[in-house]
Amino acid sequence: MGVNACLAMCSCCLNGRKKLQLGVNSRRHRRQWGSGSVKTKVLKLQRVVPRSHGLHLDQLLVHTADYISQLRLQVSVLEDLVKFHEP
Repeated sequence: MGVNACLAMCSCCLNGRKKLQLGVNSRRHRRQWGSGSVKTKVLKLQRVVPRSHGLHLDQLLVHTADYISQLRLQVSVLEDLVKFHEP
């Protein structure tokens, strides 16, 4: 099972608050995810980016890129407003 399939199907991967259960499944997850750094980063990214919970990894990355673009646009608009209202 790939990263996308695991993220889409496993509640333990989607819910950052749940701990992996001990046993065969946790060993399988450790083999798939390695030290957990990728999984941890994906979960952190899902907490930071709005409406990203439950997306496949490729969709999450595209959604994150769109969110960053929106944030940059907002900053640009706010900077222009500040320049417009300066004496």
